[in-house]
Amino acid sequence: MIVSRGTCSFVAKASAATAAGAVAIGVVNNAAGLFNPAIQGVTIPFIELEKSDSAKFLSATAPVSATIAPAKLPNAGFKLAANSSSGGPRTGDGALKPDVTAPGVNVFSTSIGTGNAGSYESGTSMAAPHVAGVAALAIQAHHDWKESGVRAAVVETASPTAIGNYAPRIEGAGLVEAVGATTTDVTVAGDEDRELGLLSFGVAELTHDFHGDRDLIVRNHGRIPATFTATATRVDGVPHTVTLSSSTVSVGGHDDASLRVSLTVPAATAGSTHDAAGNDVLQEVAGYITLQPTAASANHGVSLHLPYYLVPRARSNVSARLGGEENPNISLQNRNGVIAGNADFYAWGLKNPRTGAIAESFEPRAIGVQSNPISATDSILVFAVNTYGRFSNAALGEYDIAIDVNGDGVADFVLFSADMGSILTGNNNGQIGTFLFNVATNSLTPEFPADAPTDGSIVLMPVFASDLGISPKNPRFSYSVTAFDGSGSAGEAVPGTGFFNAFTPAVSNALFLSVAPNTTTDVPVAVDPVEFTMTPAIGFMVVTQDNLSGGSEAALLGLEH
Repeated sequence: MIVSRGTCSFVAKASAATAAGAVAIGVVNNAAGLFNPAIQGVTIPFIELEKSDSAKFLSATAPVSATIAPAKLPNAGFKLAANSSSGGPRTGDGALKPDVTAPGVNVFSTSIGTGNAGSYESGTSMAAPHVAGVAALAIQAHHDWKESGVRAAVVETASPTAIGNYAPRIEGAGLVEAVGATTTDVTVAGDEDRELGLLSFGVAELTHDFHGDRDLIVRNHGRIPATFTATATRVDGVPHTVTLSSSTVSVGGHDDASLRVSLTVPAATAGSTHDAAGNDVLQEVAGYITLQPTAASANHGVSLHLPYYLVPRARSNVSARLGGEENPNISLQNRNGVIAGNADFYAWGLKNPRTGAIAESFEPRAIGVQSNPISATDSILVFAVNTYGRFSNAALGEYDIAIDVNGDGVADFVLFSADMGSILTGNNNGQIGTFLFNVATNSLTPEFPADAPTDGSIVLMPVFASDLGISPKNPRFSYSVTAFDGSGSAGEAVPGTGFFNAFTPAVSNALFLSVAPNTTTDVPVAVDPVEFTMTPAIGFMVVTQDNLSGGSEAALLGLEH
């Protein structure tokens, strides 16, 4: 929460579509009014006090209205999104969501069972009625328009500049504006004559520069011609260029005009899966197109805004090949990759045929494990799960790794991935972590944040060996895996059992090398034949999170024994 001098201004959580197809998320103003008074043509005088100022206020000897001049009281949270706000892009295709922003926090409304009293509430249930209300007014004003046109009027007349730190994936087109939605005669449609509202370019895994075009139809539903100045404003994200086919657009009464939007993103600067500190990061291209009337009378002075959005990811192209019988090595090559790719070595323990039992974005293809010693008696074990498809956010699913540390064939622990907010606070926050459940004591231990970049196919799940009771005196364990895609349906059990020695592994693992574009590196590896008989591995699993999503992110190199 952001609170300043007793008032708050936040965005409510995103939710399902409301009237006219608009998704409600939104910003609330301070006590001066729900909407911007200047925009609404209404001035509402008010006074704002902290509770600690009450005594001073009550002891005033003269009328306050005569002695206190209007003043601007600071409110750092005014017009900002709440920490509890959900954000886009949409799961699966990376489309821009939400559509618009509306008041949604500390809204005074009716309270059931209180007579004529009310209460201050926050959430989508507060923001959605504002959007629905604006939509109802737009329907009344444009009673002969199709639903798609009304939706475009509500979304495209929203104001991005009315929100502080505006970000399209958090606030959509901006703060919904009743005046603009009801008075505009012009809307914008996209390809196939669909009313648009948002310019989504989806997800792009780049091995070369990205270029995408969108043809827009500027539609005048009224009889009075209108001319607009067309501009593009970059909000944030990786370097990119937006080019418009014309700097002005003129559209006659009951007529259409066209405008082409071209987006170019250099692959070399599109960004990788992690930032410089090694943290997972969502790369994005974001901004908005503005159609500004050239005259005050054109389109009743109402401007249109269309956010554009792309989820880009520069990709490496690291391949791995096992060679050499007496002196085995793995040859790594990053042919035509636009960025360096990190080759991370695991002991490949399980493979899973594609069955379609769960969504391919969460269905495991292969699972491996590596050991990273941190002392003579402890190590950080990391389990790697490679999926068949690309997930938007791995926190939507779950992987359960049942671990048997005493060799009796029964799981002693379950290491699982889950939304950290859901487990720790009861409220999802979209961040994935690992948690260890002790079967014997029925206790839960938070371990680490998982490493699972958005729009990828790798989930890395760390756990302390000591938390599993694994030590140099008891180094071996076996494991099995069950996957869930978050749909609520039954999970998929990966066939077979994996084995590993945390302190003397049967195969080389935990090697980590960066492979620059168009270079080749040979890495010596080894197999311990004695240990292999007790904790066998299928082979080597070389993980590269910056490769193309899917199977390319994990090279599987089998061993014949």
